[in-house]
Amino acid sequence: MQLNTAGEALHFYPEAAKPEGKGQSFSSSNNRASVTALWQTDPAFPADVLVTIKLTAKADGYFSIATPTLASWPQDGFAWAGIPGYYQSNAIEKDFIKSAVYMQGIPDRPILVRDRAASTLAPFIEGKNRVSMAVIAAPGTGRDPWKDSVKTQTAWRLGLSLMNRKGEMTPTLYHPVLGEEGSYLQRGQTAEFSFRYTLQDADWYTVYKHAVNDIYRFPEFLAIKSTKRSLTDRILTMHRYLTNDSTSLWRTEDFNGMKIGAQAYLGGVYGSERDAMKTPTMALCGCSAPSQTTAC
Repeated sequence: MQLNTAGEALHFYPEAAKPEGKGQSFSSSNNRASVTALWQTDPAFPADVLVTIKLTAKADGYFSIATPTLASWPQDGFAWAGIPGYYQSNAIEKDFIKSAVYMQGIPDRPILVRDRAASTLAPFIEGKNRVSMAVIAAPGTGRDPWKDSVKTQTAWRLGLSLMNRKGEMTPTLYHPVLGEEGSYLQRGQTAEFSFRYTLQDADWYTVYKHAVNDIYRFPEFLAIKSTKRSLTDRILTMHRYLTNDSTSLWRTEDFNGMKIGAQAYLGGVYGSERDAMKTPTMALCGCSAPSQTTAC
């Protein structure tokens, strides 16, 4: 599924349009489903267009709604692109291992990534003309990591990509994810997906901050946060983790005449035989232990 090759992709243009409220409603139909999409500008943010797509199944099966391709870039025509928490680069990397596994460059195929590791649900692209676009999932679309006080981190409710199914460079979201929760519909059942495009004459960081601060309202986080552990306690926890060999997994090795120190790493490393080592990073954060890959 993550290679975005599962199922059959159906591409189509609207067959009908009509005014609806302060927006415009478009509709189309085929032998699998009928689709309506309501488009309207956001009065609070004039650079944003709000979209809600509703799909009604005409036959039993699995369905996934992709955000329409509003604009696309040539693979050498963008200045910066990224999926926060995954990729960020100014170039396409054709080496699949470098791009898909080690996040060095943008993959040259429409790989679908999970919402659970995305720090912001908003793939973005800045063109070389300094026009930037992002597609931002409506708050609440992604998985709830602790639904009903039960760990549900493995749920996959939103797919993120920097290419559409045709391999065109464009920010793209998928909901529900094919084969995952909510994607199986019986005839007559519906699925709905709300998101927004933001298109600005600005750099990528301006668009990214808009998603974080204005849409997901990150500045309000501290007002609702309930902190039960002091910063000192969390720092001491990280210190104990790093100074205990059984938890830090620190080891030294001789390599080409040089002694190097790193953490024993048993995760997925291409070409390793359970002998990989990784330099740990440390961040002052609320994690119970420092992250070995990225700041938490």
